[in-house]
Amino acid sequence: MTKRYEIYKDSGVQWLGEIPGHWKRTRLKNVMKLLNGRAYLQPELQEEGKYRILRVGNFFTNDKWYYSDMELEPTKYCEKGDLLFAWSASFGPYIWDEEKVIYHYHIWKVLLGEKYDKYYAYFMFKAFSEVKRRDVHGSTMVHLTLQDMNQSYIPLPPLSEQHSIVSYLDDKCAKIDKMLEGKQKQIELLAEMKQRIIADVVTRGLNPNVKMKATNIPWLPEIPEHWSCIKLKAFCKDNKEKNKGNVESCVLSLSYGNVIVKQNVNFGLVPDNYESYQIVKPGYIILRLTDLQNDHKSLRTGLVKHRGIITSAYVGLVVNNINNEYVHLLLHSYDVMKVFYGLGGGLRQSMSYQDISNLYVPVPPLTEQQDIVSYITDKTSKIDTLTAKLQQEIESIKEYKQRLISDVVTGQIKVC
Repeated sequence: MTKRYEIYKDSGVQWLGEIPGHWKRTRLKNVMKLLNGRAYLQPELQEEGKYRILRVGNFFTNDKWYYSDMELEPTKYCEKGDLLFAWSASFGPYIWDEEKVIYHYHIWKVLLGEKYDKYYAYFMFKAFSEVKRRDVHGSTMVHLTLQDMNQSYIPLPPLSEQHSIVSYLDDKCAKIDKMLEGKQKQIELLAEMKQRIIADVVTRGLNPNVKMKATNIPWLPEIPEHWSCIKLKAFCKDNKEKNKGNVESCVLSLSYGNVIVKQNVNFGLVPDNYESYQIVKPGYIILRLTDLQNDHKSLRTGLVKHRGIITSAYVGLVVNNINNEYVHLLLHSYDVMKVFYGLGGGLRQSMSYQDISNLYVPVPPLTEQQDIVSYITDKTSKIDTLTAKLQQEIESIKEYKQRLISDVVTGQIKVC
Protein backbone atom coordinates (compact mmCIF):
# COMPACT_ATOMS: atom_id res chain seq x y z
CA MET A 1 0.00 0.00 0.00
CA THR A 2 1.29 3.48 -0.92
CA LYS A 3 2.48 5.50 2.07
CA ARG A 4 1.55 9.16 2.49
CA TYR A 5 2.91 11.90 4.70
CA GLU A 6 0.75 12.82 7.70
CA ILE A 7 0.35 16.50 6.83
CA TYR A 8 0.08 18.19 3.41
CA LYS A 9 -0.24 21.81 2.38
CA ASP A 10 -1.19 23.57 -0.83
CA SER A 11 1.99 24.56 -2.66
CA GLY A 12 0.18 27.16 -4.75
CA VAL A 13 1.87 25.66 -7.81
CA GLN A 14 -0.26 23.73 -10.28
CA TRP A 15 2.27 21.05 -11.19
CA LEU A 16 3.18 20.40 -7.55
CA GLY A 17 -0.30 20.45 -6.03
CA GLU A 18 -0.17 19.55 -2.37
CA ILE A 19 3.26 18.89 -0.89
CA PRO A 20 4.28 17.50 2.52
CA GLY A 21 3.74 20.06 5.27
CA HIS A 22 7.44 20.37 6.16
CA TRP A 23 8.62 20.73 2.54
CA LYS A 24 9.19 24.08 0.89
CA ARG A 25 8.75 25.36 -2.60
CA THR A 26 11.38 27.59 -4.18
CA ARG A 27 12.09 29.27 -7.47
CA LEU A 28 14.57 27.31 -9.51
CA LYS A 29 17.02 30.23 -9.66
CA ASN A 30 17.35 30.18 -5.86
CA VAL A 31 18.92 26.72 -5.69
CA MET A 32 20.65 26.26 -9.05
CA LYS A 33 22.15 28.08 -12.00
CA LEU A 34 21.68 27.11 -15.66
CA LEU A 35 24.63 27.78 -17.96
CA ASN A 36 24.34 27.77 -21.76
CA GLY A 37 26.91 26.12 -23.96
CA ARG A 38 28.38 27.48 -27.18
CA ALA A 39 26.01 29.37 -29.48
CA TYR A 40 27.79 28.23 -32.65
CA LEU A 41 30.63 26.05 -33.85
CA GLN A 42 33.21 27.11 -36.38
CA PRO A 43 32.86 24.82 -39.43
CA GLU A 44 36.60 24.58 -40.01
CA LEU A 45 37.02 23.14 -36.53
CA GLN A 46 34.39 20.42 -36.80
CA GLU A 47 36.41 17.80 -38.63
CA GLU A 48 39.32 17.11 -36.34
CA GLY A 49 40.85 18.28 -33.13
CA LYS A 50 40.96 17.57 -29.43
CA TYR A 51 37.46 18.00 -27.98
CA ARG A 52 34.12 16.52 -28.88
CA ILE A 53 31.00 18.64 -29.29
CA LEU A 54 27.96 17.46 -27.33
CA ARG A 55 24.61 18.24 -28.96
CA VAL A 56 21.01 17.52 -27.91
CA GLY A 57 20.89 14.60 -30.34
CA ASN A 58 23.64 12.84 -28.41
CA PHE A 59 21.40 12.66 -25.33
CA PHE A 60 18.73 10.54 -26.97
CA THR A 61 20.35 8.88 -30.01
CA ASN A 62 23.67 7.44 -31.14
CA ASP A 63 24.24 10.52 -33.27
CA LYS A 64 27.73 11.21 -34.59
CA TRP A 65 30.12 13.54 -32.78
CA TYR A 66 31.58 16.77 -34.05
CA TYR A 67 35.14 17.64 -33.03
CA SER A 68 36.81 20.94 -32.24
CA ASP A 69 40.27 22.08 -31.17
CA MET A 70 38.99 25.45 -29.89
CA GLU A 71 40.14 26.58 -26.48
CA LEU A 72 37.65 25.64 -23.77
CA GLU A 73 35.93 28.23 -21.63
CA PRO A 74 35.09 27.15 -18.06
CA THR A 75 31.32 27.49 -18.60
CA LYS A 76 31.29 25.89 -22.04
CA TYR A 77 32.32 22.35 -21.26
CA CYS A 78 31.10 19.58 -19.04
CA GLU A 79 32.94 16.79 -17.27
CA LYS A 80 32.02 13.36 -16.00
CA GLY A 81 29.30 13.65 -13.37
CA ASP A 82 27.90 17.01 -14.50
CA LEU A 83 24.12 17.41 -14.59
CA LEU A 84 22.89 18.68 -17.96
CA PHE A 85 19.48 19.67 -19.29
CA ALA A 86 18.44 19.72 -22.96
CA TRP A 87 16.07 22.63 -23.52
CA SER A 88 15.44 22.65 -27.29
CA ALA A 89 13.63 20.13 -29.53
CA SER A 90 14.00 17.33 -26.96
CA PHE A 91 13.64 18.11 -23.26
CA GLY A 92 15.21 16.28 -20.40
CA PRO A 93 18.06 15.87 -17.91
CA TYR A 94 21.21 13.86 -18.40
CA ILE A 95 24.13 13.11 -16.09
CA TRP A 96 27.23 13.14 -18.27
CA ASP A 97 29.31 10.01 -17.73
CA GLU A 98 32.19 10.39 -20.18
CA GLU A 99 35.28 12.55 -20.67
CA LYS A 100 35.37 16.34 -20.84
CA VAL A 101 33.39 17.68 -23.78
CA ILE A 102 32.20 21.03 -25.16
CA TYR A 103 28.43 21.28 -24.97
CA HIS A 104 26.17 23.06 -27.44
CA TYR A 105 23.98 26.11 -26.87
CA HIS A 106 20.78 24.05 -26.69
CA ILE A 107 22.01 22.43 -23.48
CA TRP A 108 22.24 23.88 -19.98
CA LYS A 109 24.83 22.76 -17.48
CA VAL A 110 23.23 22.79 -14.05
CA LEU A 111 25.25 24.21 -11.15
CA LEU A 112 23.60 23.28 -7.85
CA GLY A 113 23.62 25.02 -4.50
CA GLU A 114 24.23 23.17 -1.25
CA LYS A 115 20.50 22.65 -0.63
CA TYR A 116 19.93 20.48 -3.70
CA ASP A 117 21.21 16.95 -4.29
CA LYS A 118 22.35 16.38 -7.87
CA TYR A 119 20.55 13.08 -8.29
CA TYR A 120 17.36 14.38 -6.69
CA ALA A 121 17.59 17.30 -9.16
CA TYR A 122 17.92 14.74 -11.99
CA PHE A 123 14.72 12.94 -10.96
CA MET A 124 12.95 16.24 -10.29
CA PHE A 125 13.82 17.38 -13.81
CA LYS A 126 12.44 14.09 -15.15
CA ALA A 127 9.05 15.02 -13.69
CA PHE A 128 9.41 18.72 -14.45
CA SER A 129 10.21 18.07 -18.13
CA GLU A 130 6.82 16.48 -18.70
CA VAL A 131 5.15 19.58 -17.27
CA LYS A 132 7.27 22.00 -19.29
CA ARG A 133 6.47 20.21 -22.56
CA ARG A 134 3.09 21.89 -22.28
CA ASP A 135 4.75 25.25 -21.69
CA VAL A 136 7.03 25.47 -24.69
CA HIS A 137 7.73 28.29 -27.14
CA GLY A 138 8.32 28.13 -30.88
CA SER A 139 6.60 26.38 -33.76
CA THR A 140 9.28 24.71 -35.87
CA MET A 141 11.65 23.96 -32.97
CA VAL A 142 9.99 24.04 -29.58
CA HIS A 143 12.15 25.22 -26.72
CA LEU A 144 12.19 26.42 -23.14
CA THR A 145 13.46 29.83 -22.11
CA LEU A 146 15.96 30.55 -19.37
CA GLN A 147 13.69 33.22 -17.90
CA ASP A 148 10.71 30.87 -17.59
CA MET A 149 12.87 28.15 -16.07
CA ASN A 150 14.45 30.47 -13.52
CA GLN A 151 11.04 31.73 -12.39
CA SER A 152 9.51 28.24 -12.15
CA TYR A 153 8.71 26.79 -8.74
CA ILE A 154 10.20 23.44 -7.78
CA PRO A 155 9.97 21.33 -4.58
CA LEU A 156 12.57 21.67 -1.83
CA PRO A 157 12.51 18.75 0.62
CA PRO A 158 15.08 18.49 3.44
CA LEU A 159 18.42 17.29 2.05
CA SER A 160 18.25 14.03 4.03
CA GLU A 161 14.90 13.21 2.38
CA GLN A 162 16.31 14.06 -1.03
CA HIS A 163 18.97 11.39 -0.44
CA SER A 164 16.31 8.84 0.62
CA ILE A 165 14.21 9.65 -2.45
CA VAL A 166 17.23 9.13 -4.71
CA SER A 167 17.99 5.72 -3.13
CA TYR A 168 14.37 4.64 -3.53
CA LEU A 169 14.08 5.76 -7.15
CA ASP A 170 17.47 4.33 -8.09
CA ASP A 171 16.30 0.91 -6.90
CA LYS A 172 12.82 1.10 -8.43
CA CYS A 173 13.94 2.56 -11.74
CA ALA A 174 16.71 -0.03 -12.11
CA LYS A 175 14.12 -2.80 -11.80
CA ILE A 176 11.78 -1.07 -14.22
CA ASP A 177 14.60 -0.49 -16.72
CA LYS A 178 15.54 -4.16 -16.53
CA MET A 179 11.94 -5.07 -17.32
CA LEU A 180 11.91 -2.62 -20.24
CA GLU A 181 15.21 -4.00 -21.51
CA GLY A 182 13.76 -7.51 -21.50
CA LYS A 183 10.69 -6.50 -23.48
CA GLN A 184 12.77 -4.49 -25.94
CA LYS A 185 14.96 -7.55 -26.45
CA GLN A 186 11.85 -9.58 -27.23
CA ILE A 187 10.88 -7.01 -29.86
CA GLU A 188 14.36 -7.20 -31.39
CA LEU A 189 14.19 -11.01 -31.52
CA LEU A 190 10.77 -10.84 -33.17
CA ALA A 191 12.14 -8.37 -35.73
CA GLU A 192 15.04 -10.71 -36.47
CA MET A 193 12.61 -13.61 -36.84
CA LYS A 194 10.45 -11.56 -39.22
CA GLN A 195 13.42 -10.58 -41.40
CA ARG A 196 14.69 -14.16 -41.42
CA ILE A 197 11.30 -15.48 -42.57
CA ILE A 198 11.13 -12.93 -45.37
CA ALA A 199 14.73 -13.48 -46.51
CA ASP A 200 14.45 -17.28 -46.48
CA VAL A 201 11.16 -17.48 -48.34
CA VAL A 202 11.74 -14.82 -51.04
CA THR A 203 15.08 -16.37 -51.97
CA ARG A 204 14.43 -20.11 -51.39
CA GLY A 205 10.66 -20.58 -51.69
CA LEU A 206 8.32 -22.59 -49.50
CA ASN A 207 9.59 -26.11 -50.24
CA PRO A 208 12.54 -26.93 -47.93
CA ASN A 209 13.43 -29.93 -50.11
CA VAL A 210 13.56 -28.08 -53.44
CA LYS A 211 16.63 -28.65 -55.59
CA MET A 212 18.88 -25.57 -55.74
CA LYS A 213 21.18 -24.11 -58.39
CA ALA A 214 24.13 -21.73 -58.16
CA THR A 215 23.76 -18.09 -59.24
CA ASN A 216 27.29 -16.62 -58.89
CA ILE A 217 25.74 -13.63 -57.07
CA PRO A 218 27.59 -12.78 -53.81
CA TRP A 219 24.46 -12.02 -51.76
CA LEU A 220 22.39 -14.76 -53.41
CA PRO A 221 24.60 -17.82 -53.90
CA GLU A 222 21.78 -20.20 -54.88
CA ILE A 223 18.07 -20.28 -55.72
CA PRO A 224 15.52 -23.03 -56.49
CA GLU A 225 16.38 -24.78 -59.73
CA HIS A 226 13.08 -23.90 -61.44
CA TRP A 227 13.36 -20.15 -60.67
CA SER A 228 14.81 -17.55 -63.04
CA CYS A 229 17.45 -15.00 -62.12
CA ILE A 230 17.14 -11.81 -64.16
CA LYS A 231 17.85 -8.10 -63.89
CA LEU A 232 15.32 -5.90 -62.11
CA LYS A 233 14.83 -3.68 -65.17
CA ALA A 234 13.14 -6.57 -67.00
CA PHE A 235 9.93 -5.93 -65.01
CA CYS A 236 10.45 -2.67 -63.09
CA LYS A 237 10.52 0.63 -64.96
CA ASP A 238 11.54 4.04 -63.66
CA ASN A 239 8.60 6.25 -62.70
CA LYS A 240 8.91 9.48 -64.69
CA GLU A 241 5.47 11.02 -64.11
CA LYS A 242 5.92 14.46 -62.53
CA ASN A 243 3.28 16.48 -60.72
CA LYS A 244 3.10 19.22 -63.37
CA GLY A 245 0.52 21.84 -62.58
CA ASN A 246 0.26 20.49 -59.02
CA VAL A 247 -2.56 18.19 -60.10
CA GLU A 248 -2.01 15.94 -57.06
CA SER A 249 -1.96 17.29 -53.50
CA CYS A 250 -1.70 14.16 -51.32
CA VAL A 251 1.91 14.27 -50.11
CA LEU A 252 3.43 10.91 -49.17
CA SER A 253 6.48 10.08 -47.08
CA LEU A 254 8.69 7.02 -46.60
CA SER A 255 8.78 6.28 -42.88
CA TYR A 256 10.18 3.15 -41.22
CA GLY A 257 9.68 1.07 -44.34
CA ASN A 258 6.14 2.29 -44.99
CA VAL A 259 4.85 4.82 -47.50
CA ILE A 260 2.44 6.95 -45.48
CA VAL A 261 0.32 10.06 -46.04
CA LYS A 262 2.21 13.03 -44.60
CA GLN A 263 -0.02 14.69 -42.03
CA ASN A 264 1.60 18.10 -41.61
CA VAL A 265 2.87 19.19 -45.03
CA ASN A 266 3.59 22.73 -43.82
CA PHE A 267 5.98 21.72 -41.04
CA GLY A 268 9.74 22.10 -41.48
CA LEU A 269 11.42 22.66 -44.85
CA VAL A 270 8.82 22.50 -47.62
CA PRO A 271 9.11 23.33 -51.33
CA ASP A 272 7.41 26.36 -52.87
CA ASN A 273 5.34 23.92 -54.92
CA TYR A 274 5.23 20.20 -55.58
CA GLU A 275 5.58 20.18 -59.36
CA SER A 276 8.95 18.45 -59.16
CA TYR A 277 7.51 15.57 -57.08
CA GLN A 278 6.68 12.28 -58.75
CA ILE A 279 3.11 10.99 -58.94
CA VAL A 280 2.81 7.48 -57.54
CA LYS A 281 -0.02 4.98 -57.50
CA PRO A 282 -0.88 1.91 -55.38
CA GLY A 283 1.51 -0.91 -56.21
CA TYR A 284 4.51 1.30 -56.99
CA ILE A 285 7.67 0.64 -54.98
CA ILE A 286 9.64 3.51 -53.44
CA LEU A 287 13.35 3.29 -52.61
CA ARG A 288 15.42 5.89 -50.78
CA LEU A 289 18.89 5.24 -52.14
CA THR A 290 20.76 8.32 -50.93
CA ASP A 291 23.37 8.68 -48.19
CA LEU A 292 24.18 4.96 -48.30
CA GLN A 293 27.59 5.48 -46.76
CA ASN A 294 26.48 7.34 -43.62
CA ASP A 295 23.10 5.79 -42.84
CA HIS A 296 23.08 2.02 -42.36
CA LYS A 297 19.97 1.90 -40.16
CA SER A 298 17.00 3.25 -42.10
CA LEU A 299 14.59 1.00 -43.94
CA ARG A 300 14.84 2.18 -47.52
CA THR A 301 11.96 0.47 -49.32
CA GLY A 302 8.21 0.91 -49.21
CA LEU A 303 5.12 -0.24 -51.11
CA VAL A 304 2.73 2.53 -52.18
CA LYS A 305 -0.86 2.04 -51.00
CA HIS A 306 -2.28 5.51 -51.75
CA ARG A 307 -2.26 7.63 -54.89
CA GLY A 308 -0.25 10.77 -54.25
CA ILE A 309 3.10 12.48 -54.70
CA ILE A 310 6.51 11.88 -53.19
CA THR A 311 9.90 13.51 -53.61
CA SER A 312 11.73 12.71 -56.84
CA ALA A 313 14.89 12.21 -54.80
CA TYR A 314 13.51 8.69 -54.27
CA VAL A 315 13.50 6.01 -56.94
CA GLY A 316 9.97 5.03 -57.94
CA LEU A 317 9.50 1.62 -59.54
CA VAL A 318 6.54 0.80 -61.79
CA VAL A 319 6.08 -2.98 -61.66
CA ASN A 320 4.77 -5.07 -64.57
CA ASN A 321 4.30 -8.80 -65.21
CA ILE A 322 5.33 -9.78 -61.70
CA ASN A 323 3.72 -9.68 -58.27
CA ASN A 324 4.57 -6.22 -56.90
CA GLU A 325 4.28 -7.37 -53.27
CA TYR A 326 6.81 -10.11 -53.95
CA VAL A 327 9.21 -7.59 -55.50
CA HIS A 328 8.76 -5.27 -52.53
CA LEU A 329 9.46 -8.08 -50.05
CA LEU A 330 12.52 -9.11 -52.05
CA LEU A 331 13.92 -5.56 -52.17
CA HIS A 332 13.11 -5.13 -48.48
CA SER A 333 15.13 -8.28 -47.83
CA TYR A 334 17.99 -6.90 -49.94
CA ASP A 335 17.79 -3.72 -47.86
CA VAL A 336 17.99 -5.62 -44.57
CA MET A 337 20.89 -7.70 -45.91
CA LYS A 338 22.65 -4.39 -46.79
CA VAL A 339 22.96 -5.31 -50.46
CA PHE A 340 22.63 -1.64 -51.51
CA TYR A 341 25.53 -0.44 -49.37
CA GLY A 342 28.77 -0.16 -51.29
CA LEU A 343 27.02 -0.25 -54.67
CA GLY A 344 26.30 3.48 -54.90
CA GLY A 345 28.49 6.25 -56.28
CA GLY A 346 29.49 9.75 -55.27
CA LEU A 347 30.71 11.17 -51.99
CA ARG A 348 27.61 10.12 -50.03
CA GLN A 349 27.04 6.88 -51.93
CA SER A 350 23.76 7.15 -53.84
CA MET A 351 22.08 4.88 -56.37
CA SER A 352 19.88 5.85 -59.29
CA TYR A 353 17.31 3.78 -61.16
CA GLN A 354 20.03 2.87 -63.66
CA ASP A 355 22.14 1.45 -60.83
CA ILE A 356 19.45 -0.61 -59.15
CA SER A 357 17.87 -1.73 -62.42
CA ASN A 358 20.92 -3.90 -63.09
CA LEU A 359 20.60 -5.85 -59.84
CA TYR A 360 19.91 -9.53 -60.37
CA VAL A 361 16.83 -10.85 -58.59
CA PRO A 362 15.30 -14.33 -58.27
CA VAL A 363 11.95 -14.75 -60.02
CA PRO A 364 9.66 -17.69 -59.14
CA PRO A 365 6.61 -18.62 -61.26
CA LEU A 366 3.68 -16.21 -60.78
CA THR A 367 1.58 -18.67 -58.77
CA GLU A 368 4.51 -19.33 -56.45
CA GLN A 369 5.05 -15.59 -56.01
CA GLN A 370 1.49 -15.26 -54.72
CA ASP A 371 1.93 -18.25 -52.41
CA ILE A 372 5.10 -16.69 -51.02
CA VAL A 373 3.37 -13.34 -50.42
CA SER A 374 0.41 -15.04 -48.68
CA TYR A 375 2.70 -17.11 -46.46
CA ILE A 376 4.84 -14.13 -45.44
CA THR A 377 1.77 -11.96 -44.84
CA ASP A 378 0.28 -14.58 -42.52
CA LYS A 379 3.48 -15.19 -40.57
CA THR A 380 4.58 -11.58 -40.26
CA SER A 381 1.12 -10.31 -39.28
CA LYS A 382 1.25 -12.58 -36.24
CA ILE A 383 4.71 -11.28 -35.39
CA ASP A 384 3.49 -7.69 -35.86
CA THR A 385 0.60 -8.36 -33.47
CA LEU A 386 2.99 -9.67 -30.81
CA THR A 387 5.33 -6.74 -31.39
CA ALA A 388 2.49 -4.22 -31.05
CA LYS A 389 1.40 -5.85 -27.79
CA LEU A 390 4.94 -5.65 -26.41
CA GLN A 391 5.24 -2.05 -27.52
CA GLN A 392 2.00 -1.19 -25.70
CA GLU A 393 3.37 -2.88 -22.58
CA ILE A 394 6.59 -0.86 -22.90
CA GLU A 395 4.64 2.39 -23.18
CA SER A 396 2.54 1.46 -20.14
CA ILE A 397 5.66 0.67 -18.12
CA LYS A 398 7.29 3.94 -19.19
CA GLU A 399 4.16 5.84 -18.14
CA TYR A 400 4.21 4.06 -14.78
CA LYS A 401 7.89 4.92 -14.33
CA GLN A 402 7.28 8.57 -15.15
CA ARG A 403 4.28 8.72 -12.80
CA LEU A 404 6.28 7.05 -10.02
CA ILE A 405 9.13 9.53 -10.36
CA SER A 406 6.71 12.45 -10.36
CA ASP A 407 4.78 11.20 -7.33
CA VAL A 408 7.91 10.54 -5.30
CA VAL A 409 9.79 13.79 -6.06
CA THR A 410 6.67 15.86 -5.28
CA GLY A 411 5.96 14.02 -2.03
CA GLN A 412 2.77 12.24 -3.11
CA ILE A 413 4.41 8.98 -2.02
CA LYS A 414 6.42 8.77 1.19
CA VAL A 415 9.56 6.65 0.85
CA CYS A 416 11.39 7.47 4.12
